[in-house]
Amino acid sequence: MYEALLKATPEYQKIAASFAKPGPAALFGLPPAGRALLYAALQKDLGRVLCIVTPGEAEATHFADDLKALGLSAAVFPPRDFMLRPVEGAGREYEYRRLSVLGALAGGRLQAVCVPAEALLQYTVPRAEFIQNTLTLKPGIVFCSKSVSFVPSLRICLTSIEPV
Repeated sequence: MYEALLKATPEYQKIAASFAKPGPAALFGLPPAGRALLYAALQKDLGRVLCIVTPGEAEATHFADDLKALGLSAAVFPPRDFMLRPVEGAGREYEYRRLSVLGALAGGRLQAVCVPAEALLQYTVPRAEFIQNTLTLKPGIVFCSKSVSFVPSLRICLTSIEPV
């Protein structure tokens, strides 16, 4: 309902026309819920993946939740968690979350990614290299590797079986 009203405005038409050209765009003056509605409408019209930069991870999470409520598949790309001192044990949850978002982007399963500015400034692997080094296991696939880069003498064989 609100989307149809929004799309009828001349302001929306100007913004949609500006997205026809490559490059970044910025939107100011709308509250967060209004921005989410506008971005969701633009994504549905243009079919492009949105990259929404936020000041922090909390804002990115809220924005992704708003976009999900509007029917878009959205995720938060978190910043890396650097450990500058020796610790007894370290979790890799943030790295797993980052890889999950990159995999969903590369696979075309996301319509929007909300990125804290800190995460946007950190290096990540190029898309082609990420896809080249990704293996998707499916029922019936057999994967054998004679060497692994960090342990050359190790031989890995993975066989997936049908679920029972």
